[in-house]
Formats: sequence, C-alpha cells, structure tokens
Amino acid sequence: MHSGVHIARHSGRLFSRPIRARLAKQGLRHRIHDAIILMLATALIGIGVWNILEADPGKRVAFTAVVAPEAVISGDSSTLSIGYTNNSRQTLKDVTLTLKYPPFFHLVEVEDETFEPQTNTLPIGDLAPGANGLVKIRGVMFGDVGGAQTFRSTLGYRWKEDRTGAQERSYTFSPATSALEITTQLPDQLVSGQRIAGDVLLRNTGPFTFPEAAIHAVFPDGFRLSETSLRQRYDETWIVPSLEP
Repeated sequence: MHSGVHIARHSGRLFSRPIRARLAKQGLRHRIHDAIILMLATALIGIGVWNILEADPGKRVAFTAVVAPEAVISGDSSTLSIGYTNNSRQTLKDVTLTLKYPPFFHLVEVEDETFEPQTNTLPIGDLAPGANGLVKIRGVMFGDVGGAQTFRSTLGYRWKEDRTGAQERSYTFSPATSALEITTQLPDQLVSGQRIAGDVLLRNTGPFTFPEAAIHAVFPDGFRLSETSLRQRYDETWIVPSLEP
C-alpha cells in the first residue's frame, strides 16, 4: 500500500504541480478568474447532462426505404417499403406514421388493415426500445423519366407524460423508363416542297391507365404544318385524354 501511494503521488505530479503553482499566485484577480472558469465549466457540464437526460428519444428512430423493382417505371406498379426502428432507451407512446405522396402518384394499397386512407395515417401505438416495423405502399408512379419522385413520412409520438415530438423523412426516386412508348412513321426520303404524311403512335405497355398524355412536336425550319387528326392546343401540343393498358 505504501509503494502504491508513492507511485500514485509520483504519477500525479503532472497535474498537481501546475495546480499548486496556480494556487500559489498572489492577487485577487487570479482567484476571481479561476472561480469564473470553474463556474462556466460546471454550467457546461450541467447543460450537457440535462440535454442527455431530456433529449427527444424520437430523434433516435432509424428509417429505411426500399423500392421494388429497383428500376422504377413511370406508369407501372412499384412497392415502397418503409422500415423504422426505435434505437432509444425509452418507449414512444401513441406513435403514428403519416404518409405524403409525390404529385401524380396513384395509391393502390397500403398493406396494413389499420391504415386510414382519409388522412393517410397509420396508427402504430406504443413503440418499445428496440421495436421495429415495416410499412409496404403499393402504387403507380406517373412522372418524367429521370425526374424526381419524393415520398415523405412523418412519425408523430408522445414521450414521458406531456412531451410530444415528430420526425420527418423523405425518400426520392427517379423513374428509369416509362410504360408509355412513342414511335413515328414518316418517309425515309424527302423532296423539298413535297407534301408528306405520317403517324405518331402512342402505346401504353403498363397495367394501368394513363390519365393523360401530351405530345410535344418540334418541327424543322421551313416545315409548315397543314393538318392533323387531333386538334392542337394553344401551346402547340396534342392531348390524348387517356390511354388504357
């Protein structure tokens, strides 16, 4: 024991010598300075401990999102699976998951009997520490190829007795191809001044009806359009009201 205390005293000199030298300084200004530093350090430690104890446990809920098939096709069916896990040490009460879809998204089914389609809300209930769940959303994405399709989900919850919180997540996907095919039938060889006729063909290869299709034409210089079977709109586009599968 005597040797251990001696070794500890010898090792502690690295810290004891500066402290002893500091205390040996004369003057009220140094002592006030030390007291202020000590109070600030104590306050910072107290704030840190308070933040740890009072931190919102809902912020530690982890989200995952997987879309199938991986290559999203505009106008075809796809399934978005949203997973959530409570990684905090507290139970979240009255948990709800609210979904928000991108424009032109057609919802087919949410694979949960408790889903409320009027509010797009899924009541989860209590979520214990380590508990997890999975929500599958099946629908049809209509959108530009290469454009952004963004889903949003908001997790609302209550913790302790009077504390509430919410966490929002967004998931962005991009259609790789489209179920709407367009082909043209025009003469291979042209003569200047010749009248030509051709067809623009649209075909819906997907399982769902396209609510509307617009054809935008860009004509070469010197070309004059004389007649079309479908009336052009004011912005020089043709509108097909709907396309069945």
